[in-house]
Amino acid sequence: MLIQYWADFACPYSYVAVTNLKNAVRELQDELEEAPEVEFEMKAFQLDPDMPKEYTAPLKELFAKKYKMGTSTVEKRIEEFNEMGREAGLEFNYMDARDTNTFDAHRLHRMAREEHGIEERIAERLYHAYFAENLELADVENLVRIAVEEGMEEDDVREMLSSDKYTEEVSADIQEAIRKGIFQIPFFIFDGKFAIPGALSVEQMKTVLMQLVEQQEQLKQRAREKEEAAEGGKDSK
Repeated sequence: MLIQYWADFACPYSYVAVTNLKNAVRELQDELEEAPEVEFEMKAFQLDPDMPKEYTAPLKELFAKKYKMGTSTVEKRIEEFNEMGREAGLEFNYMDARDTNTFDAHRLHRMAREEHGIEERIAERLYHAYFAENLELADVENLVRIAVEEGMEEDDVREMLSSDKYTEEVSADIQEAIRKGIFQIPFFIFDGKFAIPGALSVEQMKTVLMQLVEQQEQLKQRAREKEEAAEGGKDSK
């Protein structure tokens, strides 16, 4: 089963939803005798493509300006995000997050996938860096440290970040989302045909996955019946 999803490393809903999805997959694999193998493919999306690479202001100030909220309302809203993350078992210090542009973080993630096959590990580190460590994801040194700690070569990462490598691939993901009418994340597509937007709980994710497993079993059963019918027709001749 291929699960493609659009997400951004600075999106709390993305972090929580992806975590819930992976927990749901693990639980089903423990519960089912014949659980499907699942492949994840994250596609890049930016909540704010115009966000500068330099840190400009605390998150609560950005929220207040963007959503036209008062300080107390903003703080309450951010704390709700923190609680959502903690309920998913994540370390969330969203109030202290330092917003910067995430495009280079997506390029690093693409490099991790294309050249090392460790995109899931890098994705988790980037989420944790932003939400728990409150690091700036546009900072080259932060990205290099994360990559090196996961086994990537420092010189290769620096060379990539100083070039435009993987820019086209990341941009293509974003343009694909626009073509598909995806303007909110996270957004999941299961096996290329079953789409779900939003941050679902573990139980909700399991329900969706079970529906897909049942559909696959029904298709396999129909294929077997068709094959048996064809064999029976041959035997009767």
